[in-house]
Amino acid sequence: MAMSWDLDRRSLVEACRLVRPALGTDLPIHQGIRIEFLDGELRIGASNSVMAIRTQVRAPDVAQGPALVVPGMVLTRFVESSEGDTLSLSMINGQMVIEAPGGRLRLVPFADELWPRPEVIEADAVTIADGDALQISRVLFAVASAGQVPSLMGVHLSSGKATATDKQRLAQAPFDADVASMIVPTGFLRVMLRDRGDQPVSIRVGHRRVGFATSDTAWESQTIPPPYPNVAPLLAQRASARLLEFDRALLARALEQLGVFGAADSHVQVTVAGANCELRVEHAEYGESLQEIEIGGSWSGEI
Repeated sequence: MAMSWDLDRRSLVEACRLVRPALGTDLPIHQGIRIEFLDGELRIGASNSVMAIRTQVRAPDVAQGPALVVPGMVLTRFVESSEGDTLSLSMINGQMVIEAPGGRLRLVPFADELWPRPEVIEADAVTIADGDALQISRVLFAVASAGQVPSLMGVHLSSGKATATDKQRLAQAPFDADVASMIVPTGFLRVMLRDRGDQPVSIRVGHRRVGFATSDTAWESQTIPPPYPNVAPLLAQRASARLLEFDRALLARALEQLGVFGAADSHVQVTVAGANCELRVEHAEYGESLQEIEIGGSWSGEI
């Protein structure tokens, strides 16, 4: 017996976009998007060996039906490139057929039982306010790049602090949510912070796994095994360190000017003389860029 429903195309496009970061490449089943048919909605998800993302599309005409796992990027490219506001989705003889104005796509599904189900995290949820999410996002620049110590390739959340370091840079920001100590993979965290929009986020922490959720989308990932480096001694040195205070707008403009060479690995030489600070970037082939701004405090020397 064939079943057919009309769906809002833009909603389906957005759902595919949200779950796409969890599509894997190692196994064919990890390349699939799972569509579950429930009364009044579609639940759409992608899952690989590390990350899982689930969201939903409201569809009042949809009735309960079997779940199908279909090739994710094929589905995504078709719905994105289709025209019109509505798509017709049918299930015929165990296959999915999507019709758009002037086009039709038939998909042979993967075996649903092979699709990797995310582990259910039973812990109570803790709400992360919008301000907390902003604080966590502020430390991402200091995370180590691929190929370094695994624990440094994530953000350490513990005791109301988000910490990131690549051994050259160190960033720490406080937040209010009371969460258990864990190291969250940076790529996963960037996806969640980007796609949550302005919605409040809840967090659940399980054994080596963490889950974030808004009202309609959930992100889950393995955490990075501990330990995380003890950065407390470095941060304790701040009490005796010299403090440079800058006008934020002046500093931002100076750094923009220093970036004219476009070299991501450029080092900024900082020289302090009285109430002025000289910032200099040298390029081996093109020359140098120099900016001078006022600071709070008075001392001399090179940093």
